[in-house]
Amino acid sequence: MKKLLVPTDFSENSWNAIQYALELFKNEPCFFYLLNTYTPPIVSSRFMAKASGSDTLENTPQQTSENGLRSLLKRIRKHTNNSKHKFKTISSFSFLAEEIKETIEEKHIDLVVVGTKKQTQSEAVFTGSNTLRIIKAASRCATLVVPEFYKFSPLKAIMFTADALCFYSQTQLQPLLDIASMFNTTISIVHVQPKNAVLSELQEFQLSLLKKCLATKAPLKPVVYEQKTTTKPLDFATEETAIHLQVMINSQHNYHALTSQELGTKQQAFRTPTPLLLIPELQRKGAVA
Repeated sequence: MKKLLVPTDFSENSWNAIQYALELFKNEPCFFYLLNTYTPPIVSSRFMAKASGSDTLENTPQQTSENGLRSLLKRIRKHTNNSKHKFKTISSFSFLAEEIKETIEEKHIDLVVVGTKKQTQSEAVFTGSNTLRIIKAASRCATLVVPEFYKFSPLKAIMFTADALCFYSQTQLQPLLDIASMFNTTISIVHVQPKNAVLSELQEFQLSLLKKCLATKAPLKPVVYEQKTTTKPLDFATEETAIHLQVMINSQHNYHALTSQELGTKQQAFRTPTPLLLIPELQRKGAVA
């Protein structure tokens, strides 16, 4: 049974991410862990998932968190009665990033699902740098990022942005292979490279190994795309191809490619036009996350 962790702040974009995951894995046995964390208001407004509604003197942060999770569970059960899906709520007095790391390890989580939305003047969980904090906290687990208002549709095309200098293992790519096999989806391998550059023998070899790994469960459509900007691979998906899911390795290099500071502020902004699956980077021996 696949185990999914869904951090929630009880917002509508968070609910949209849950709906997407329910539809994506509709035919798969899944155990959903619904997570909300809380701390005293002095720090929770900056780092924690926000509570639903206004606190009163009778409602402590813990009560607000637990009540929100109960309401969310009721909403899910009204939305679906899928017997293949099981749910458990987690209300924790903790920092969100730390709780995500601990839950991934303790519950052996297969996938973290998070919603995101456009940056606004008021700070909100799962926007801008907060989304990136969650991505970094889940660096050893596959993470699915669902944009605000994005509605599920059967996956007909997946774009995997590959690095020809990286070695990929089939175990590492398993989250991608599982999803592709569920829908018999075509995977486009997009290698981003400097303009007019030529692949070396090592790069050709690494890409050929990657194709062999992916070809076990999905048809392939290799593409070599010349890099012009660091964020172009994500824009390329919607501008030039009909892509329903983008896939990248959750590496430090891609972390910078996923961010921009075009809003004229020092705060990093996260953007993705379609759902994005981030796969853990292969861990080197002795490496510390």
